[in-house]
Amino acid sequence: MPTEYGAYHLQALINGVIIGDYTIAVIKNTAGILETTDGLTMKLSGLGRDNAEPVETLTSWADRGFSTTFFNQPWNGNSGWNNNALVLNNGATARINNKPFASEIAP
Repeated sequence: MPTEYGAYHLQALINGVIIGDYTIAVIKNTAGILETTDGLTMKLSGLGRDNAEPVETLTSWADRGFSTTFFNQPWNGNSGWNNNALVLNNGATARINNKPFASEIAP
């Protein structure tokens, strides 16, 4: 998540294949819009995270009783916590134990 204004390059990937290139313009909010928190059940942010953290905190990403399990995540180079975001490369995945629509699905 960018923390500075400007243009950012975004690539959409499926199985490591680039399917789209985009430029995202981050501009100053002039409408007075704030982050929505009403009804928020979970917020996971990579802000301030770093691969140099102790392993106990490096692999922990949780909020309000919801946690994340990482699989095949090497936590080095461009993988892991990078520029205030979580980067999953080379088959690494993350599973968040939150099912927001579970009550909507009939058994």
